[in-house]
Amino acid sequence: MSQNRLLSFVVAFLLMVALSTSTGCGDALSQGGTPLADSPAQPNDDSGSGSSTTAAGDIALRDRIDAVLDFSAKRYLDTSKHGAWQILHGVLAFGPELRIRHEGQLKRAVDVISEGGMIYGFLLRPTEHGLDSIVQAGSLQGQGHDDQWLAELTQANLNLDFPIRWGEKDYTLGDMLRQAQWDLNANSEATWTLMALATFLPIDAEWDSSDGTTWNFPKLLELEVSRDINDPEISACGGTHRLVGLCLAVNNYMASHPGAKLTGPWAKADLKIQEAITKAKEFQQSDGAFSAQYFVRPAVTPEVEERIGTTGHTLEFLSFAMTKQQFEERWVANAANHLCELLEATKDQPVECGALYHAIHGLQRYRYRIWGPPEVK
Repeated sequence: MSQNRLLSFVVAFLLMVALSTSTGCGDALSQGGTPLADSPAQPNDDSGSGSSTTAAGDIALRDRIDAVLDFSAKRYLDTSKHGAWQILHGVLAFGPELRIRHEGQLKRAVDVISEGGMIYGFLLRPTEHGLDSIVQAGSLQGQGHDDQWLAELTQANLNLDFPIRWGEKDYTLGDMLRQAQWDLNANSEATWTLMALATFLPIDAEWDSSDGTTWNFPKLLELEVSRDINDPEISACGGTHRLVGLCLAVNNYMASHPGAKLTGPWAKADLKIQEAITKAKEFQQSDGAFSAQYFVRPAVTPEVEERIGTTGHTLEFLSFAMTKQQFEERWVANAANHLCELLEATKDQPVECGALYHAIHGLQRYRYRIWGPPEVK
């Protein structure tokens, strides 16, 4: 038996053991509810290391992803048991159509937020400049990073006029964005801030923060590029979130300056992105899983939630980083296929929300970029 086959056998055995003890996000699959989904990509040869054959014709993979997205949407979170950290990750994955249980009813999570419904850990503070979201690092229900709620609501395709009720007053997502601009400083963990600013602001925008500093995107990119994505103390989830922020900024710059050569901070950011793409492919395992050590070295883990989390976060990053032609390559499809396998195996098991919903978001974007959104039935 080859070394790769032996490794795959061992991992498969340990995966079955792990499934019996996995704990985390959401009840076992509930029946009923509204199906939700978005769009992904392809496979071809058996190597896993990548041919450039397109995946668009792989209807079996498309249908498999749709099925995974459908049953994953029915892992209904409940505000009596789950906090904002779990629920906002669900909104990231399924957007405005995520339904949760609130006070005995199935409701859209965004409607609960708009109506001022109680979600434990969703703590805000009105200021003269906007609406601040309170960081509760380590709480596992509150916001873990600066502007994390802002970024997750932004990536759920909500507009700046999205209403947020707090206390007896109505605010908007735009109020949170203005507060993020005001609070930015050289010591900020600016990863999630960059995601939101790059989504909503013109790429040549300038703004002043509370310490008197004038900011623009090149200055913000210099700050983010200087941080080590492989240092877990400063770059969460293998640096994938920091890389997504860089991708959003660089993609918007290229869209605003078609044909322009990237220079300065833009070139530095793009180099970091391209290096991560190369390492994701180089360190990929033979079963399609991405490295359990992200962009540091090849690594495999028997822990099912860790496999979902590392492969899901990496696929999510690649969905922002790659051209459509790159994204259709076999090695990326192998990862999507493996992620479906893991989520199918844990269909009736609780799964930790960060791992689960970033994986779902990666599959959503994969399906959308390759085939477009599913047809409404």
